[in-house]
Amino acid sequence: MNNLDRRTFLQTAIASATAAHSPAEQTAGRSGSDNLACDVCVYGSTPGGVASAVEAARRGAKVVLACPKSHPGGMAASGLATTDAIRPALFGGFVTEFIGKVRAEYVKLLGENNPEFKLIRDGWFYEPSVAEQVFRRILEGEQDRLQWLPAHWLLGAVIKNRRVTEIELERKDGSRMVVSGRTFIDATYEGDLAAAAKVPYRVGREGRAEFGEPFAGIFYMNLHTLQQILTPDTGEPSIAIQAYCSRNIFTDDPDQRVPTENQPPTSSTCKTTCPFWMILLPGE
Repeated sequence: MNNLDRRTFLQTAIASATAAHSPAEQTAGRSGSDNLACDVCVYGSTPGGVASAVEAARRGAKVVLACPKSHPGGMAASGLATTDAIRPALFGGFVTEFIGKVRAEYVKLLGENNPEFKLIRDGWFYEPSVAEQVFRRILEGEQDRLQWLPAHWLLGAVIKNRRVTEIELERKDGSRMVVSGRTFIDATYEGDLAAAAKVPYRVGREGRAEFGEPFAGIFYMNLHTLQQILTPDTGEPSIAIQAYCSRNIFTDDPDQRVPTENQPPTSSTCKTTCPFWMILLPGE
């Protein structure tokens, strides 16, 4: 909706994210082990999803964390290998807890006297497998109040009075379950739950003039000098979105290697999946 008022958008999004009734009321008329009731349901086990679920559980809420992926941690556990904006003074809370646990994990894996230990920079750089292990242990630490449901795909959401009251999930084997809750959090990267709840959205970026925002629209910056690059289309609206990319971890340690298979490209795959490869060497 290109002409959607921002205030209306935010009000609709917030209303769609919070359920109106208690879990007991929402499950009335339903029975069976395939139905769950909770205070907070988080969909998406990205770092933000894990943080939301863990914080809610620590504050006494009964939490369900569901995700179509089998591995918790999102990009941090799938190739990112570092935390954006590596400025420790800017962070606190769950971020510093995660970084501290990453460091502690490497103390056990390598030892502080290992020459490679300095490469983790006190936990701000890490292997995806280590990040996933840390996320798993954090979730396990809250298992009394937090139930994690990996490999559960969202099929749809039930909306009553402009509020999400329950969602339906599908397991790997095709069986289904219903989760009802007082509050729902969409922690996916793509906004899957928001889309299922029919929350209005727009693709791309609005122009600077639409809401009077000086940094809206097309905006170029020199990442080395942090100076803006002015162009004739600066501030104009754009329908462009960020491209997907593949991040891979490489090693020269035979004990850490995982064999891969290279398949010859076909005409159909070349049209859609020919990737760009960038290899980062030490110091770059």
